[in-house]
Amino acid sequence: LFRFIPYPVIGGFLAGSGYLLATGGLSVMRDISFGFSTFKQFMVSDTIVKWVPGVIFGLGLFLIMLKTSHHLILPGALAAATVIYYLCFWIFNIPLTEAQSGGHLVSGIPENGLWPVFKISSIQLVEWTVIINNIPLIITTSLVTVICMLLNSSGIEMSLEDELDLNREFVVSGWANAVGGLSGSSPGGVALSLTTLGIRTGANSRLCGFFTITIIGFVLFIGGDLLGYFPKPLLGGLLFLLGLFFLWEWVVCSYHSIPRTDYLLIITIMVVIILFGFLKGVLAGIGFTIIIFVIRFSAVPVIIKRDTLKDQRSLKKRSIPEEKILDNEGNKCKIYQLGGYLFFGSSTTLVESIKNEIDDVTDFLIIDFKHVTGIDISSLNNFSRLHQSLANRTKAIVFSNCSETFQEKLNSSLGETDNISFFKTLDHSKEFCEDSILEEKQKINSFESDDEREHIFNDSVDEVMNLLDRMEIFEKLISTLSSLTKQVTSKQGEKLIKFDEITRGTLLICSGNVSVFDNTGLRVQTLQMGDFYFPKAQFVHSPSQFNVVSDSESSYLIISPEIRTQLEKLSPYDALKLDRYMMRGL
Repeated sequence: LFRFIPYPVIGGFLAGSGYLLATGGLSVMRDISFGFSTFKQFMVSDTIVKWVPGVIFGLGLFLIMLKTSHHLILPGALAAATVIYYLCFWIFNIPLTEAQSGGHLVSGIPENGLWPVFKISSIQLVEWTVIINNIPLIITTSLVTVICMLLNSSGIEMSLEDELDLNREFVVSGWANAVGGLSGSSPGGVALSLTTLGIRTGANSRLCGFFTITIIGFVLFIGGDLLGYFPKPLLGGLLFLLGLFFLWEWVVCSYHSIPRTDYLLIITIMVVIILFGFLKGVLAGIGFTIIIFVIRFSAVPVIIKRDTLKDQRSLKKRSIPEEKILDNEGNKCKIYQLGGYLFFGSSTTLVESIKNEIDDVTDFLIIDFKHVTGIDISSLNNFSRLHQSLANRTKAIVFSNCSETFQEKLNSSLGETDNISFFKTLDHSKEFCEDSILEEKQKINSFESDDEREHIFNDSVDEVMNLLDRMEIFEKLISTLSSLTKQVTSKQGEKLIKFDEITRGTLLICSGNVSVFDNTGLRVQTLQMGDFYFPKAQFVHSPSQFNVVSDSESSYLIISPEIRTQLEKLSPYDALKLDRYMMRGL
């Protein structure tokens, strides 16, 4: 889940880390936190000599390592710089005690070991009420440690240009914190600075960690008096070097490699980290990223297809004149098929697009949600605004494939209204709008002019003649088949064939209307007089892939394989006509 944190946020975290490492190095050299309030103290003459050498050391190594990287560069530079320091002490006759007290050498490390940190008897000294009162702080410390560890791990991944096993890192850090906690250790995790130092200097083997543990163990059990001879500016110079690497990569190099918006986000996070701290910088970065994401995602079109009833009809069978009317009047209904996730941003863009595209001709609007993966409940407000805007411009707004929750919330938001309809499928939505358009025309009995009536007639005459020819053939087939099988009648809503049921034969519809549904309840076909279902079933009994239901009182013939065999024996010519009829229908 942590990998969902955006790339610019991690980049801003690393840029902020670079600044804090660089200024932290200066603070180590001078024993004063570097900042605007302490800047003047760093400019004092006796102070400059403490941090300028370290800055020169870190900057020089940085420039060298930009050109080449070898694992001997850093230890060689440390050894050479240490020798130079002691030569300066000898030349200027500075005793080691004076150099240490003057802040030129590492100080504050105990001469004797730190182990054991406490004894069993020390438990008697614990103020348990204080611990109980600080439980919220303890929990907060644990959470902050986890977040910092994850941020450091992501930073290390970017430095390595490789993927870490974060689950394994958690397990290892968990055991380390559990064992270390029993020994009085403060909580912690992977160290971005030390790990990156090894990567940058080419010392990226396990020996790097081994030597680190050895030195820490040496100080813990024996003492660290030897470390007191190490020049402090070189220690600060190493931190300054790491800070320069992070700043170079994320402030300078990233300027040419990432989009300007992401670059500005990195700089913004870095500035917030500098001014207010790590966690606030990361949280601000996530907040800014969410805002940018919402703006960008809102611009992604959620309309996957635009159509009108002229181009996309329902499956309901219509008469030829009705088809011609819908050809002429289909532009009155606009269809929008949506996809993706609808939230307040994308739904705002959607509503504005629809409002701009609806013209004076549009009477009906269909909005289909079949391919929508989710709906933010706050987007309901935008659909309410759409209804208010189009209430006087359209006769009906139809929603299809939307959830019951969406329907209830929208109805509750709009109150009682007559021009909002809901259907389970896009097909039924189109059928509703077609019926409404045809009702206005009163099924060709009332036209605006004689010219329109003549136009409908001229467009329909050829198809009507073809239909009459087909019906003539159909009636002859019915007459022939009636001698072999009887017509079956069905009531409205009666299921003629069930899904996966072995069919008795091919259905030939004699009257009424029949619908074909898939196993999910989606209508895939409508049948009326002269149509047929499952032509294969007249030759072999097969399982049906659909449900067949009567929409009205209907009658039909069942042409079973046995009846088909009789027809071929008695009248091969009629069997051939039946095949031609069905192929023509297909």
